[in-house]
Amino acid sequence: MSCINASNFRYAAEHGVIIVNPDTSPRGLNIPGDSESWDFGVGAGFYINATQSPWKDNYRMFSYITKELIEIVNSNFPVAEGKQSIMGHSMGGHGALVCALKNPGLYKSVSAFAPISNPMECPWGIKAFTGYLGPKETGAWSEWDATELVKKYSGPALELLIDQMALTEVSCNKIFGGLQKVFSHKSKEVGCTMKFGVFVPPQAEENKKLPVIYWYAAIHGVIIVNPDTSPRGLNIPGDSESMDFGVGAGFYINATQSPWKDNYRMFSYVTKELIEIVNLNFPVAEGKQSIMGHSMGGHGALVCALKNPGLYKSVSAFAPISNPLKCSFGIKAFTGYLGPKETGTWSEWDATELVKKYSGPALELLIDQGMEDNFLKNQLLPENLMEACKNVSFPAILKKREGYDHSYYYVASFIGEHIEYHMKNLTK
Repeated sequence: MSCINASNFRYAAEHGVIIVNPDTSPRGLNIPGDSESWDFGVGAGFYINATQSPWKDNYRMFSYITKELIEIVNSNFPVAEGKQSIMGHSMGGHGALVCALKNPGLYKSVSAFAPISNPMECPWGIKAFTGYLGPKETGAWSEWDATELVKKYSGPALELLIDQMALTEVSCNKIFGGLQKVFSHKSKEVGCTMKFGVFVPPQAEENKKLPVIYWYAAIHGVIIVNPDTSPRGLNIPGDSESMDFGVGAGFYINATQSPWKDNYRMFSYVTKELIEIVNLNFPVAEGKQSIMGHSMGGHGALVCALKNPGLYKSVSAFAPISNPLKCSFGIKAFTGYLGPKETGTWSEWDATELVKKYSGPALELLIDQGMEDNFLKNQLLPENLMEACKNVSFPAILKKREGYDHSYYYVASFIGEHIEYHMKNLTK
């Protein structure tokens, strides 16, 4: 029930431990309804023994994991008798906890990453338990809920290790057939509680892995993730004095200067930590991600793509700060976050400079600019970026929108085109 990757194998090799990772559910049975959603059936067997038709004959993952699989492993591999532990993630974390609590002494230890800890009280658990076990009033729901099981545990001493990259749902609204959700979580990169929005389209209910677009600052079956602009709630002196610095504009860089360097690491947050969180918690198709942004977020989108060759399938930006080294917004931010130009690494965070030395996979920049934008001439400077691209034959498109300003009315007018653009690249 663990997510196996290279790091798991490295630790297993270092410590001399066998890792077994079973499936989440029975497969290939073609039971009506078993493939209609990612949170039921083949997508989520919930590691219980079902009591309701048509699931009861096959959906017995609890017995399979705690009896049959252990016998198979012990018979075929050099396993030390009685030396076994269990861990899992999300629905698998729930399974690990339940398997340990319902089998006192079977496992030496148990841990779980972001487990469904109280399924009787959450929509995922209620849906699964109703289907597999029947109505709450007649089913044995409490027998499969870790929060209930700990209340009556009477076996050998056992400690629960819960590792929670805790996603707290702040809000949820249905729109265009999908769900727009906002989550908060404690970030390791920026050292505070962060929020991000996720649009989960209706196609997620079809048990599909979907592409994702990271949108800075319910169409096509794509997940939209929109992170915050900056760390919040830290109360660093000076972080709330202006719209173009601090909580108003983190500039998606990793600060090097005090008092910002410990928390203002938005670049690492959005390109590493946030991607890991999204991939672990939502039905994302591996490697199918693009990025876009607006204004300061447009600058961030360009920089994130250019500094991470191959990470994103495509990148676009609405009215981005294209050459922050040459505008007052950028100079103020870079001076504060990175130090004086002479000693700081300003060029490492400027798209106009980064295109000059880009050497990764083929990438095209889609730049969208309203021609009545008050910031166009003095702050955004798209012509500088276009000239730099031309000089090094870097593919770039500049769409000029006559009569449009810098507002979200402008963005709303053309964001559909950008999503279409990204979908073409994500589905190649």
